Amino acid sequence: MIEQKQCIKCLAIKAVAEFDKGRAVCKVCRNEQSRKYYAANREKIKEKDRKYYAANREKINERNRKYRSENREQISEYRRKYYAENREQSNEYQRKYNAENREQLSEQSRKYYAANREKISEHHRKYKAENREQINQQTLIRSLDPAKLAELKTKLEKL
Repeated sequence: MIEQKQCIKCLAIKAVAEFDKGRAVCKVCRNEQSRKYYAANREKIKEKDRKYYAANREKINERNRKYRSENREQISEYRRKYYAENREQSNEYQRKYNAENREQLSEQSRKYYAANREKISEHHRKYKAENREQINQQTLIRSLDPAKLAELKTKLEKL
């Protein structure tokens, strides 16, 4: 027999599983109560949350880092799926953000380059060494004028 209990708010008789442990109000009624309380006390709650975050910033950040490292695969999969389903919206948001923050992004890029100049140069040297043939082809294509390039394409297609 399934244990049942009566909610003191809506007076409905429900399964015990529909109540939080030690509560006389069902989950549905408690959710409704919470929504109403939040709507009525939004600023007060936000201020309390800001103060808590300021006082516990390191603890919160450490907990978030730990969670991200332990759930890296699930987070990556969720992000890939979300982006695939919302590609246009995500791209539009990124374009708008880049346009509104162009100077800030440029400054960040300059600072990063200045701080990591040797690392970036080493990466470029390594890439050029590994992709020399492809780079040479691209350079050749850019150096040709459009008429010669079209002529070369037709010759290659005939082969």
